[in-house]
Amino acid sequence: MTYEKIKKLTAVIRNTSILKTLRLNYRYFGVRGGIKPIILVSKHVKINCMQGKIIVHNRSAGAVRIGYGHTGIIDECFERGIFENCGTIEFMGRANIGTGSRIVCMENGYLVFGENVSFNAKTSVICRKKISIGKDSLVSWDCLIMDTDFHVLTKRNTDRQLNEDKEIIIGEHVWIGCRSTILKGAVIPDHAVTAAGSTVSKELESRYSVYAGNIRKKDDINWMN
Repeated sequence: MTYEKIKKLTAVIRNTSILKTLRLNYRYFGVRGGIKPIILVSKHVKINCMQGKIIVHNRSAGAVRIGYGHTGIIDECFERGIFENCGTIEFMGRANIGTGSRIVCMENGYLVFGENVSFNAKTSVICRKKISIGKDSLVSWDCLIMDTDFHVLTKRNTDRQLNEDKEIIIGEHVWIGCRSTILKGAVIPDHAVTAAGSTVSKELESRYSVYAGNIRKKDDINWMN
């Protein structure tokens, strides 16, 4: 094992809450989960709700990590993450939810993380309908992914709702730049990059690969997660 790997493993062990990790794994995976925790929970994560279901296809110890990672502009000791599940969360493989991130899956919500999805830090995901994030995708710091408006808007003099919740689909090997906002109805194609500060609320055209607000740049790009 290299020095860097030892350093990362030591940081994970130091930041892990044994009590929170055991509680969450026992709740969703029973005694076996308590003996061999599939999900590691940082001591800087607040668990608000452990209802619904969690499905993890990779059952190796520590396959999913919630609240870990280091970013220079984020103080990991003071940024508290939140985990709240009343719906269904599915992890297709390994995943890392970074420091200070907030995961809220509401009742009837279905949240899917593809293999090797990674969140940097302070990203919030609020799922009331369905959000899916494809494998090998990277979400930078301080982003918001939300498939609902929370409030209800109706047509005047009728009860017809005008702003129903809509599914969000983020493709494979997508890079979401820092402080991006991904709203209901967004569909981001495979291998796309959203530039810092982008807002996406509709289906993006697959022939473009970089998005920055209303500016679309056609380009052949490659990036490493």
